[in-house]
Amino acid sequence: MDAFGGSFRGILEKEKTEIKGKWDMQGMGPGQIKTTFTRVTEESEPAPPVDYSFSQEDLNHIRGFWKGSIKPRPGMEITMILRLGQLSDGFYRGAMDIPNQAAENIPLTSVDYSHPGVIAKWSTGKAEFILSLTDDFMSLNGDMKQNGMKFPIAFVRHHPEDLKKVNEVLSFESPEKTPDVRGNWESILKVPNAEIRLDLAIGKNEKGEFRSFMSMVDQGLNKLPASETLFKATELTIRWSGIGHSFEGRFSEDGRNLVGSWKMGPLSSDLTFNRKEQP
Repeated sequence: MDAFGGSFRGILEKEKTEIKGKWDMQGMGPGQIKTTFTRVTEESEPAPPVDYSFSQEDLNHIRGFWKGSIKPRPGMEITMILRLGQLSDGFYRGAMDIPNQAAENIPLTSVDYSHPGVIAKWSTGKAEFILSLTDDFMSLNGDMKQNGMKFPIAFVRHHPEDLKKVNEVLSFESPEKTPDVRGNWESILKVPNAEIRLDLAIGKNEKGEFRSFMSMVDQGLNKLPASETLFKATELTIRWSGIGHSFEGRFSEDGRNLVGSWKMGPLSSDLTFNRKEQP
């Protein structure tokens, strides 16, 4: 996955039920992460129901949704959402979202809670959260450990409604008389040993704020929301802080091009987006 500076190499086991190998994630610390993928079949037993409920009157537990972020390197911030639920037998189960990497509902291997301590493990990613519930039951503070590195993190409690995707009303049509950056754009990003087709959709909400979504056509990445989109006069800046990507450019006078540079961590490449014609 050239766009993210990562790669996976593995071997299909004889029984053809598992693929074992290693992730090499550049920028996330030294070494490789051992990973096992297990084949999922339709015959798999349905998951038992999990209770995520909480209310202002009943907060003396860890059930619910928690949002926090880490900064693995300068200029890169990864937001995480922990979904911590409880089974009917009292044991806890969890999952994790990484919104700015378009990852949802990643199962956690285990969740152990002994007030006030919480230990949540994600074996596939070789990660562990060691947290402590605050006295007001509204925060989980501690560290995330992964691949020999440690990152401080503070999760705050979120209401389930806050975690639903906000269906903003966005306008993607650029005005004819005074065109702006709204619309659909395409380009080809050249990186070592690869060319990446990029699609960019830029819209504007009712408050006048711009929103951007990136797709990497050949990588299967679809409409990854940008963490920030700034457009003033002819200058455009878009950032995806979760993956360390950004675009800075200028809107052309004829409204048909975005000319600038694309940054991926320490790497930078000149890039021009062309406006896509409406079908």
